[in-house]
Amino acid sequence: MKTMELTRLVPVVVGAVVLTACGSTTENPGEEGPVTVTMWARAATGGITETLVDTYNESQDDVVVDLTVLPLNQEDSKFAAAVRSGSVPDIFGMNDISVPQFVQTGALRPLGDFIDSLSYGEYLNPGQVDLATYQGERYGVPLMLDLSVLWYNKDLFVQAGLDPDKPPTNAQELVEYARAITALGGDIKGFTFGGNCGGCLTFTIEPMVFATGDYVIEGDIGEQNVNIEATTR
Repeated sequence: MKTMELTRLVPVVVGAVVLTACGSTTENPGEEGPVTVTMWARAATGGITETLVDTYNESQDDVVVDLTVLPLNQEDSKFAAAVRSGSVPDIFGMNDISVPQFVQTGALRPLGDFIDSLSYGEYLNPGQVDLATYQGERYGVPLMLDLSVLWYNKDLFVQAGLDPDKPPTNAQELVEYARAITALGGDIKGFTFGGNCGGCLTFTIEPMVFATGDYVIEGDIGEQNVNIEATTR
């Protein structure tokens, strides 16, 4: 893929975007007409990625991004299979936590020079860039940002004698308010989260574990240890 096309494409896409190293499928790099760049996206971020790609394709005539949205929870396995076959997309909107494992295999191309060439490179979300960094090399740029949201039921706050206009502002208040609502009895519970969801468990439970000073995963990339305590009943 030409550097010129990369410079035009990647900045427009605002999560982790990574460039693959082998088996590029870019079409017509030396012919007249637009250059076709293949991109894969996760189903979880498919909607916003489709909007970004459509907007980009409509904004100019030099590059056409051919987007494929992968089935839910199959993106890593399909990309691994593509790497083994040598037929990978030019750009992959990968889950940022998956970047390190693919970096080690040589499946991703470093982006340090490209990032340094951006006038706004220093303002890219450092958390996502750090996840895409291995042995000093940066392999991804942010595609999108999201956030965790805690919803609360004002009607239950009123029933429990709590101020409906004052949601909890710290962990202690969260526990106190949850206990007050649970005390209403019946099927009413003061706190719940999406338990049948690996990502939800990670984002909900692991920060609490880390806050205790313990760590589920320790060690450098490629040499991590998982702390598991087995119990029998």
